[in-house]
Amino acid sequence: MNFSLSGLKCKVQIDVTGTAAQLAGMVAADTAAKIAGKAAGYLGVGASLAGQAQAFKDNLHASAADGNETKSVVVDINLDLGVRKAGEEVTTAVSIVGDALDRVDKVIPVKTATIWVEQAIANKVKEVITAWAKETVKNKTGVDVDRAKQAATQAKDQAKDLADQAKAKLGLS
Repeated sequence: MNFSLSGLKCKVQIDVTGTAAQLAGMVAADTAAKIAGKAAGYLGVGASLAGQAQAFKDNLHASAADGNETKSVVVDINLDLGVRKAGEEVTTAVSIVGDALDRVDKVIPVKTATIWVEQAIANKVKEVITAWAKETVKNKTGVDVDRAKQAATQAKDQAKDLADQAKAKLGLS
């Protein structure tokens, strides 16, 4: 299943939880991680700094969940969506339109909001397509994809165990 949709008009609600300081810290840590990641790519250094920045961001995110402040904004977006390889690859491009830019920027930087909305849409599209594909296979063949995958994994593990036991008996370990 491959398809693309362009120029979709959508309305989304962005909910941001945490104090202003926590949100600012997450954005700053995200920016630091990206800069350190680029430095690591070009100079071979910075991977440790990128990891530290990500850990700092994760800690802020965890503490923000305990925050008592949630800000919401409903905005109109234009969405371009591409799906390839039966939903394995999903690309999204979102642009926030109209007067919403100022409203979003008061809650969270527009660039960050755009990235998060794109990721949320891509994740949901993958989830829906995967569920649809599994249900279609089950309806047409009677095979439950998840159970078949689990059975294959168990068979592989059993074969490995038997091979290891045979090697041990033959002294090949």
